[in-house]
Amino acid sequence: MKQLLILVISVILFSCNSNSDLDKILSFSVEEVNKSCPMFVDEITRLDYAEIDKDGFFHYVYTFPSLSKSDIDIPSFYKEQSDILNNGYESLTTFKENDVTVRYTYFDMHDNQIISILIPNN
Repeated sequence: MKQLLILVISVILFSCNSNSDLDKILSFSVEEVNKSCPMFVDEITRLDYAEIDKDGFFHYVYTFPSLSKSDIDIPSFYKEQSDILNNGYESLTTFKENDVTVRYTYFDMHDNQIISILIPNN
């Protein structure tokens, strides 16, 4: 599901010609993603919402409603997710061409932040 959301956004971004167009398209994309939120993207991960965050990044916010931060091997989770997300980003030339940075933030069942990953991590 995550790949589908990114694919939809990348297709929309393909048509933008300026920063103003890009801002409008990203805002529209956030609205579209949020129409389906919250939604489970797998058995344990819920996408809560998307936003353009204070740094101007396209930001996905996830929660593990059944896991506590102490249940997670954070270094391993960070490495695994970073690899998956970077590989997915590499195929999205439109994001790369428009220098769109995507932030993925994960929270546990107690609303404790587990990790936040920037793609690409410049």
